[in-house]
Amino acid sequence: MAKLQDTAEIIINVPIDQLFLYFYGPLDKMKISSPTKLLSNDPISITDKIVGSIYRRTFDLKIVSSSFLKRESAPVDEYVHKEFDFTILDFLETPDQKKIVESYTMEKIANIKTEYLLKKVDEQTTSLQYTYSYSFISWLNRLMFRFSKFDPNVFIQDMKYRIEADFFN
Repeated sequence: MAKLQDTAEIIINVPIDQLFLYFYGPLDKMKISSPTKLLSNDPISITDKIVGSIYRRTFDLKIVSSSFLKRESAPVDEYVHKEFDFTILDFLETPDQKKIVESYTMEKIANIKTEYLLKKVDEQTTSLQYTYSYSFISWLNRLMFRFSKFDPNVFIQDMKYRIEADFFN
């Protein structure tokens, strides 16, 4: 399996305890940090130590409009519901550092692992390090991902704006 990994880091002007809720908290907070439209986060199997717990998340994923491909009319946003089972691989929650590592399989495309590591800078500021790794099921999937131009720095910057806007409103 071909593997791809990258890391991005950013400072967010939100206290660490409040910021962690956007990654491991109520659905309304998790929706804000999600890059796609998160609809639900339902527990499937919960462990005492959190590690090993499984949550089924449902997303509305935007797809390319068939009318656009056929050049019949202007493109129309179309969405499809997709469910993925997220397994918590690692979890840490101390006053100065918090971490959640999750994995899931995106259909027959890739096994994906995400890590959110939060470090307290001061009472109002937190450092967020985002790491992702994709283990592609085929070389063709890896090639298609490379052309998608996913940039973790753009992803994390966009996440910062959404979280800070929510926190300060």
